[in-house]
Amino acid sequence: MGFLFTGETIELIPGKSIDIPPFLDKRTKRYGTVFKMNLVGRPAVILADPDFSRFILLEEWKSVEMWYLDAFANVTGYIHKHVTDAMLNHFGLKRLQDKLLPQLQAMVEKTLSACSTRECIEVKRDCAMMIFNLTSKLLFSYNGERTEENPAEDISRLHQGLMSLPVNIPSTTFHESLKSQKKLMNIIEPEITEVIAPPGIRKRDLLDHLLEDMETQTFLTRYLVNYLMFALMVASLETVSTGLDMTIKLITESPWTVQELIIS
Repeated sequence: MGFLFTGETIELIPGKSIDIPPFLDKRTKRYGTVFKMNLVGRPAVILADPDFSRFILLEEWKSVEMWYLDAFANVTGYIHKHVTDAMLNHFGLKRLQDKLLPQLQAMVEKTLSACSTRECIEVKRDCAMMIFNLTSKLLFSYNGERTEENPAEDISRLHQGLMSLPVNIPSTTFHESLKSQKKLMNIIEPEITEVIAPPGIRKRDLLDHLLEDMETQTFLTRYLVNYLMFALMVASLETVSTGLDMTIKLITESPWTVQELIIS
């Protein structure tokens, strides 16, 4: 089960390859699609079966009890359900069709237009910045284009920190990720102040919704709302930008796929 404190964590940490990590590949061949391991000194079960994983996700709050890494320990139980309900009010199917898809299309066209004027582009970096601008605007009405910095890079460093050993020593990946976390939360804090401070500017976004709920939901605090906005930003950007990056890569390598998509 690996080393005393880290278990098999070091072997599990993925590299930059898009292939299945060798550690998981070997374990799957040896033990099948469900096996036990030791992650950061704790017992864990790994699922490599997509159908079983889908079943687990569908059974949330039914036969499956949610559990989170310590980094997300604040977002558990009732809090998770409340935030999920609030998100569905803002990002549900009807709102997605009527308002969000047109905004996404406009953002994509604007990004492609900007990229067309450059000789060379970084696909993942530009996708990440585009998703950050859209996500931050929808979550807390933030105008990402007014800053010269690239918060998407901080989110990327934070994600790397989550997948690294929690050693808070200068120059380590984890230490740099904590610095990025502080910078990102400092982006959100002024937006909270703008809503709370008199006369209170109501923006009717998700942040506004959660701050209004603070009056009736005792578990919601200013810090927790900031943390939730931060967590949602990280979750949406890293998954969506990576997915877009892979989609562009695969389509570029298989140009006939574009024609099939156009026909379908």
